[in-house]
Amino acid sequence: MCVVIVMALIPSREMVGQVQSVSWERSIEIEALTDVRHDDWRDQIPSGVRIQSCTQKERRTQDNPAPNATEVCGTPYTVDTGTGIGKVVQDCKYHVYDDWCTYTAQEWQRVDTATANGSNYDPRWPELRLTGSQREADRAETYKILFQTEKKSYTYTTSDLDQFRACQIGSRWTLRTNALGGVRSIDPAG
Repeated sequence: MCVVIVMALIPSREMVGQVQSVSWERSIEIEALTDVRHDDWRDQIPSGVRIQSCTQKERRTQDNPAPNATEVCGTPYTVDTGTGIGKVVQDCKYHVYDDWCTYTAQEWQRVDTATANGSNYDPRWPELRLTGSQREADRAETYKILFQTEKKSYTYTTSDLDQFRACQIGSRWTLRTNALGGVRSIDPAG
């Protein structure tokens, strides 16, 4: 926590950098219906799934007898009745058992990721060749711009295509870095 506070107190730096190179990567996750294993109480299992196996497992403990319960009693002890004669009592609980089952269900799961990348200003999405049991899922795009300043190089990463295309090779930009030296934001140098 102290490190975060100290880092927040260190001011960011501004410097001018020139675009040296650019690169991009776009990806699309591919999902397919696959068998996924789960465990749950029999009465909590959704319909339409395949139950693999079940075992009896303690589901709860209660004070009263119940079907499929085992009585478990503690050590007998004596209670003062106030008459000078003690009464021997024993506390008992009931462990109720139920079916704990393993089952499989068909669910959409990520099975692959199609990726395209390049070092130009014309990013494209990768071509997908889906089978009948697959579908397109999440898309992601990342654009990187390499800047050279008087002292060193910095890489700025964004998902903004317009900002990426504006960073033409040789153009100059004002870079704002955080306390760790990462580029937080950029603006055209004026």
